[in-house]
Formats: sequence, structure tokens, C-alpha cells
Amino acid sequence: MSSIVHGIDYEILDEAQLPYIHVRNLGHGHSGNVEEVKDRVTLEVYACKTIRITGSKKERAERTRVFRNEVEIIRGLEKHWHIISLHATYATKRFFSILLQPVASDGDLEEFLAEYRDIAREQEAEGSTSTRVTAMTGVLMQAFGCLAAGLAFMHEKRIRHKDIKPRNILVHKDMVIYTDFGYSFDSNGFTRSTTEGRPDFLTRRYSAPEVLSYEERNSKSDVYSLGCVYIDVASALTGLLSIDADKCFMEIMDQLHAQLSALTTPSLPDCLPILITSMTQLESASRISAGLLARGIIERPGLSCRQCMADEQGIFPLAYFVRNREFFNEGRVFSIILSEPAGSTRAVTGYNSCISEVRFRGNFVHTQSRRFVVVRRRPEFSYACPIFTYSNRGTTKKGVRPDEHGIAYSDGRQPECVKGETGIKKQSIAVVMALGEPSLHVASRIYYGIHHPIQYNVKVKDIGQVVKHHVPTLIGNWKAEDGGETQQAPEITAAAEDSDVNDGTHASAGKDSKGDRKRKRPSKASIHTIPDAPKSPTSHIDHHLYHPRDNVYGYHSKTNPHMYHPTHNPYGYHPTNNQHGYHPESNQYSYHPTHNKVGYHPTMAPFCYHPSFSPHGYHAQQNIDGYHPDVTPYNWHPQSNPHGYHPDSNPTAYHPQRNPLGTKYTPTTQGHQSQSETQEYYATNFAVEYSNDTSSDEEGGYEYERNEEYEPNEAYGQGQELGEDEAIIR
Repeated sequence: MSSIVHGIDYEILDEAQLPYIHVRNLGHGHSGNVEEVKDRVTLEVYACKTIRITGSKKERAERTRVFRNEVEIIRGLEKHWHIISLHATYATKRFFSILLQPVASDGDLEEFLAEYRDIAREQEAEGSTSTRVTAMTGVLMQAFGCLAAGLAFMHEKRIRHKDIKPRNILVHKDMVIYTDFGYSFDSNGFTRSTTEGRPDFLTRRYSAPEVLSYEERNSKSDVYSLGCVYIDVASALTGLLSIDADKCFMEIMDQLHAQLSALTTPSLPDCLPILITSMTQLESASRISAGLLARGIIERPGLSCRQCMADEQGIFPLAYFVRNREFFNEGRVFSIILSEPAGSTRAVTGYNSCISEVRFRGNFVHTQSRRFVVVRRRPEFSYACPIFTYSNRGTTKKGVRPDEHGIAYSDGRQPECVKGETGIKKQSIAVVMALGEPSLHVASRIYYGIHHPIQYNVKVKDIGQVVKHHVPTLIGNWKAEDGGETQQAPEITAAAEDSDVNDGTHASAGKDSKGDRKRKRPSKASIHTIPDAPKSPTSHIDHHLYHPRDNVYGYHSKTNPHMYHPTHNPYGYHPTNNQHGYHPESNQYSYHPTHNKVGYHPTMAPFCYHPSFSPHGYHAQQNIDGYHPDVTPYNWHPQSNPHGYHPDSNPTAYHPQRNPLGTKYTPTTQGHQSQSETQEYYATNFAVEYSNDTSSDEEGGYEYERNEEYEPNEAYGQGQELGEDEAIIR
């Protein structure tokens, strides 16, 4: 054969036909040997993992299972840049082989850490500075966020690695890469990822307590193992952690937690000891999840690579994602990422606490974060005031009105004024920072003079929460300014974080050529990445139709085809008008006559599975143990069939296939509840709660009365195509 093609599984009878040459041995793992090979034709190099088919029939069957398991799992994960990629496989009479890429340029993390310690010791003895140590330090610092992102990706795909340790992490061109998935567990097709009993294989030093004791374990066991790897990395970076190399981490974890709590060094960010301690708790339920870990660490400067700082669109950091309505409670502090094409005269807006340039759909764009605090929550949006540092100068910056601002500070610290700052009369507000978040800058100021409506469909990052007894003060500060006059010029606010503003141009801040400027209350709109779109000529007539500013939850045959409309899409989803409706992202388990005929519906299909409304219902993939009177009449249901079979809730009950020796019964004698009773049961126990906001202001919420100021805009009508340049945040 001339060459091995990507993605093909070969069966080779004559090993002499293999089109590559041996380069060197790379190592030996539990499930096979690994060597570097080179394709004779393409000259591409691969890591060839070989599993010999020897031993008893049982041993051969186990090795075959391990081989197939690793191939399937890697192929399901290889799109992530921190997970090894599979080129092809082949099988001969004597062995299975997997061709993997890349071949690690710097070996595995265990070898990398050993080299780092040796060079660092030599550098310290000689009193010199090594560029190699500096470069390696950067790799190790980035590894914290990159490994968290990779693990979060695995767990999102319902994969447990089960053997995370430095030897199973490669270092290649400054990137860390997970490898060796032979004993990983894919829980897709199972109702849960929890397993128990003696594991197929484990590395005692890095194993979680529940793994060592053969107890129930889940994805949190991976988090514990990664926490142990973090301790290895932190020890190499700081040289301050005392670790007994002859013991497994579980045996010395209490001492390590004490060392981490006292660890203060400029070489390690303050958030890492806290996160590592959370990852390595004795009880798995007390550990942080991989997703939250990634969100808490990945935004820290220098703690992740550029790819990790961008999500699947290459623009929104992983720490930013859509939250539910309850997140936006009064006093919540959060940030939003906005974007604008690179080269603009001003990047997105002047509220710059962070600006970076990333590649998006082939073009470079500026991204930046704005920080806000919620001062009023409404049914469809919340009002939030911005938090500025004014280039770390507080209200001493020229043109800033101190009387319209208040100090925001981290709980546990004291509010401070920057040098020369006077005139702040509003009471200060303390903020409890979210896990992993650094303390607020001493110059952080809440600008009560303006507020923005933030809709609940934008990606945000959790920064923290105002201390409970300070929330009334926060709202009082805002109401004192709400509806009155603002004396701060908009150009000052627009350049809030700019350090090169010509302050002399704002000598007359507070008035324009027409005299005093009255504050204009903002329209009920979300913050967009494009200029405000003109209003639709139809949205005021049919309030179920979509408009990018006035009704982002509305129906549109092209833009929002899955949203609810009483005529065009009665089975569509809407967060308030039809919470049982179908949406492929927001509500994928609900019934739809076209898109999901086996989904849940409160009247037509109340026994079908839905994680919120019908968690005990049946689904062929998501909940095979669920109850359905026609499909699975012998399965357990707490209301409709309490004596039915369930492997966890009622394992002794009779089931004709799964437990024929169980306690017999006839389903029809169990008194199946009527449809209305079952519906009432779900409504009582699993209903989604929406708080009733009966408050009102001078605008009276969303109004869809005829507005003569609406200008023609057929693009936002009933099904027309949107233009290429019309970006929409959803």
C-alpha cells in the first residue's frame, strides 16, 4: 500500500505492506507500546500505539475492547485542540495499532516538569536567567486553563477520562494535550455517568478517594485527578509545596490543603490555590465541576492559550454564556463581551476594561468586556448600571461627576478613594466576588447616572454579588439619580477607560450647546454589537413577530423559526408565552409535530421524558428506565406506577425482560393516573418558577401599540431574509 489515508480502519494481512518506517520508541503504557513512525510517501510522522493480541481468550477480548473504546472516544473528541487526534487504525493478525498526532515535541508533562525543575535549580545556583525557563514557565501557567477547558469539553460530551496524570498529558509546541483514552468511559446511551465496583485500571497516586475505595464515582473523580496534576505544576512553579512522592495524593491532601491556604507568591495567581482546594475535596459532591472550573480560570491573563479564550465562534470567552433569568437578581455583578470589526475608530465602545483582537470568520475583530451591576429586574430584561475605573483614576478623571458615582469594593476589604478624589457622597457598596474572581480594583466606581436594559439572551460572565444588606443601598443610590438630570457628558462616559483622552476638550462637560441636558430613559432594548436597527413596520401590529431590538423572542421564518407564534408555529418555544414549546437549543425535549414527535407535551404526551417537566418519563436514548403506559408499562413512576421496576428506585419489582423473577404485578392493577392527574403532578413538582414582577414605571413595560415613528424595514417583516451585515445577539 502506498500510504495510510486519514479516517480509514485497515485490515492488513502482510505486515511488510505497512507504508512507514520506525523512528524511535516513545514509551510504554498500560494498554500498549508507543513508537514514532514516518510515512514513506508523505513523510508525515505519527505516534503509533500498538496493542498486541496475545494471552487467553479473555485477555484478547479485553484488549480488543480497550482498542475499540479508545478509537471511538478519541474520534468523538478530536476536534478539541487539547485532545490527541486519531489519523487512522489498522489491525494485523498479531496486533491492533492506532496512528495518533501530534508526536509531542517536549514529551509528556511528567518529563516536562522534571526538566523544568532541573533547569530552575541550575539557574538558581548560577544566579542567571534562562530563556528556556521563562518559556517553560509560560507553558505551565497556560496549562491550568487549557487542561480545564479540555476536561470541560470531555465532560460536556459525557466522556470520563478515568486516568488523568502527568504521563497522560503531552506537551507539544507550548500546548498541553490529553492522551491515552483506553480505559475512558463514554456514558452516552446511559441515563447517568456514575459507575461503581473495582475499576478496570487506576493510577493510585492520582486517583480520587472514591475510586480507591471502589465506591460510586462520576466526572468529579476526573476533577480530583486534575487537581492533583495542578498541585504538581504549582509545586514546580513555586518550589513551596512539600509533597511526599512515595504516597498517593489522597493520603497527604489535608496537609496540602493547609499549605495551599497559606500559599502567597507572585508566581501563582491567588485564585489557583482556592480552585485546587475545591477540586480536591474528599467528598465528590463538594468539588467544583469541570465547566465551572474552566469558567473560573480561563479568563485570567496568562492562564490559558488563545484558542481557549475563544468559544466555538472564536469570539466569546468560555466564561461567558447565557444564564437563566434568575441569575440577574438585583445586586448581581457581571460582565458582557461585545465586538466590532478591527480598524474601527473606536473599538465597540469606550467602556473598556479589556480589549483584545481575535479572528472571527476570517476577519479580525475587537472584543471587550463591560462590567455592570443589576439595579432592577423586570420580566424580560434587567436594568444595570456600569462599573468603571476610569483608567484607574476613579472620579478624578477630568469631566467625571463624583456625585453621580459610588465606590464598589470587594467584601473583606475597605472602600478607598484614589489620591486626590473628593466629592463622592453616595454610600459604598461591597461585592462578594465569584469563585476565582480577583478583587475589584480600588478605583472601581458604579456610575448611577445611566443604566442599560440587559436582556436575558446575551452571554455574560459572573463577577460577584452585592452583599445582601447593601442591596437596598444600591437601589436607593440608583433611584436618587433615575429620571433626573445628568451632568456628565456622554463623550466622557464613552471614553471611560481610555488613557489618552484629551481632557481639555471636555471643559464644559455637563452642558451642550442647547443648555442643560435631560437624561433620556433608555428604550427596552438589549445591548447590540451593531447600531440600533430601525423599527419594524409589523412588530407593533403582531407582537409575536421578531424584531432585533423590540422583540428578540419573536417568531421569524428565517431568523427565529423555532420561536412561538399562535398561527405560524403554535408548538414553538417562548420563555413566558409557551415554556413547553420546542426549541432545538432551549427546549429540545418538548414535542413538535415536525422536529420532535416523541417529545414531551403537557396534554398530548405527558409521559414522554423532559428533564424539567417530566423527569420520570420515557425516552429511547435519554431515559430508557422511564415510564410510559404504552411503551414501558412495567417501569416505575412515582405517581402513575409506584410499584413498577426501576434499577435504582425499585430494583426488586417485576419486569418481563429485565427482572422476570421480581415481585409480580399487573400494570393495569396499579391504578394509572388519569392524564389530568399526571399533568397536575408535574405542574406541582416540576414547574418552572417565574417571579411575578407587578411593579411598573412610567413606561409600563413592553408596549406594542401603533407607533407612527416606526420606519419601513421589510427585512424584519414576516420571513424576509436578513442582510449579510445584520448581526444579532441571541
